Amino acid sequence: MWRTGNRATPGDDASSLFAVAWQRGDDDDRAHPEARESPAARFWGWSPDGSSWRAAAAILATSEDLTSAPGTPWVCLRTDGHTVRAAVSSTAQGGLYWTLDQARGDDSSDGRGQPAHAAPTLIFGTHLPTLVRARRTRTTLDEAFIRSFALATAPAERTPFAEVRRIAPGTTALWGPGQPQPRIQEWCGPAAWSAEPSLSGPSVLSEYLSTFDDAIDELLDGATAPIAAAVSGGLDSTFMAASLARHSTPSAPLLAFCHSPDPAAELPTSSGPFAPDDYPIARELAKAYPGRIEVVRVVSNERGALDAAADFSARTWLPVFAPANHVWLDDIADRAVAAGADRLFHGANGNPAFSYSHPYALRYYASRRDWRSVARLAAPSGDEGAEPWPRQVRSRVAGQLVAPVRSARHETVKRAYLTHFGFPAAAQADQVGAPVGGTMDRAGYLRWLRQDFSTPAAMGPAGWPLTMVDPFTTHGVLDLAARISPLEWSTRGPGSRGLARLLAAGRVPDAIRLRRATGGQGWDAWYHARNSRQRYLDEVEALADSPVLGKWLDARALRNVVLGWPWGSAGIGSLGELLAVDRILSLAAYCRATQTNLDGLATS
Repeated sequence: MWRTGNRATPGDDASSLFAVAWQRGDDDDRAHPEARESPAARFWGWSPDGSSWRAAAAILATSEDLTSAPGTPWVCLRTDGHTVRAAVSSTAQGGLYWTLDQARGDDSSDGRGQPAHAAPTLIFGTHLPTLVRARRTRTTLDEAFIRSFALATAPAERTPFAEVRRIAPGTTALWGPGQPQPRIQEWCGPAAWSAEPSLSGPSVLSEYLSTFDDAIDELLDGATAPIAAAVSGGLDSTFMAASLARHSTPSAPLLAFCHSPDPAAELPTSSGPFAPDDYPIARELAKAYPGRIEVVRVVSNERGALDAAADFSARTWLPVFAPANHVWLDDIADRAVAAGADRLFHGANGNPAFSYSHPYALRYYASRRDWRSVARLAAPSGDEGAEPWPRQVRSRVAGQLVAPVRSARHETVKRAYLTHFGFPAAAQADQVGAPVGGTMDRAGYLRWLRQDFSTPAAMGPAGWPLTMVDPFTTHGVLDLAARISPLEWSTRGPGSRGLARLLAAGRVPDAIRLRRATGGQGWDAWYHARNSRQRYLDEVEALADSPVLGKWLDARALRNVVLGWPWGSAGIGSLGELLAVDRILSLAAYCRATQTNLDGLATS
């Protein structure tokens, strides 16, 4: 049967762990089938009035059906002596870590000449370092995870440690008596969503707005601290901020923190669809909501991306995918805490849940021989502000007809890019980065919507001084986005991301709502790195001695890239090169530091 208890080592927070021991029966090696103690439960999360805990515990106690689970970030675990059940809300991006630990016992033998072991113990926690330290057996780096993380393909249920797993948001894990591996039930994700989305028509707008507003209401229920959000001048974060402003007043305005590059940085004159400085356009929010939204400019100091990544990894024992982003995100989080906020709203999942145009729609309907929907893709949109019909056809139809050619070209470019940075030829280059329009399909979109990869774990509680909250990850919003038909996403509204622009009408000022540029952050990353030539060369030199990556990547190729940069100058030709090198070098530094931490642990 399962027995419960706290488990930690000196210096760790024991309350962050929950352990259940697998006690064998006296007559055989199977887990005892009878419960011998009262039910025990544990709740991690933010619950100002206790409602989330009551709802989650009641659901776990009675049923596996979590369709009515609260939308706030929570993790709930319950055991009755027979089974262990753990559930993670879709908004709890950090998930729940677990490990099965079986340490050597005190006796040298079990009486039959075999080594004696203590009872296997399941250990759960939301703080990865504490959980790893609580293990009595050796913990090792997961080489497959590290490599896939470098390629942006690490799965959501894996962690950097081979012996530790993660229960992803929107799922429940169930362990039966003596079972070392759980059965996973996905209740907010592709397995629970219909394969044939059909929601369309006039009700889409009102249903989305009411669902999103309900999510905001629940996330702010019982809140007394100032409301804070991280915004850019993009559509996702400004729609979120405008929706939050329903709860703000002139005496307690929404604090919308917007990163702005260092004024001394040399910004690119042409950055494609991205705006190097979003602060000027973000200020339109303050004009549209006078007294209710205060747009706060945040200019980061000269702290480098490699230092920001190292600091974050030291707190969380997690690698960092986009080190430059942590420079300004850390600054915004600190500013929010200084203002008295206890949570920071952000819109990282807004693209799949709100503003994606679903360019795979033509292939989706053609594969189903739904010619009526195919014809609608070629028909003009009647929505106000829609683009001219020829442009609509070019984006919805012609672009998809040449998508295979574009995809092949894109794959060739990616392979060359990886070779440039020292990745081996066998690396899965066709899986690097976010899916592009030509290669996305319906199944891929649903995985993206669910955040079916490991990087959202970085938004977990261990890495930040306050709770990070993304309303685009709430159960209701995700389920609704999955139900809306690709036809509706593709054909409504003015231009690309048209449905999102329609939804934002009346909330987001038109200067933001109808702009074609995309909000961008971190364009001053090179400015902060420009005088760190020796630091980068030292990190490249250390790459060869890094666990996992040292024998996998070509440090010479990476060194040639770094030597070619215009050190000391204010501008760099390719910001993308810097961001890619930052990811590789910070991951290598993470592997070295983490291996040192693991080597210092006392294990049996």
